[in-house]
Amino acid sequence: MSELGAGTVIAISMVATIAGLLALMLSASNRLLDQTRLDILAENSAVAGADALRGLVAGAPCDVARHLVLSGDARIIACSINPDRFTDTT
Repeated sequence: MSELGAGTVIAISMVATIAGLLALMLSASNRLLDQTRLDILAENSAVAGADALRGLVAGAPCDVARHLVLSGDARIIACSINPDRFTDTT
């Protein structure tokens, strides 16, 4: 039995394995990046709503927060204001 071409098979297998691991790493890092962007967007919309509540920005707090969230291609699930604090859920 000849082992001619066995190196080629091993090399192709290694390249396929490395490509699969690279795709997995890119997928995981993309998911982490998306989550970080959403966290930052939620924080910024809460700050914008709080600024509107204090009168630093014109508009209703939930409308200001909603406008900021929609500009980031997300959506607000809920927005509520109580006398002590402003909350939004992105």
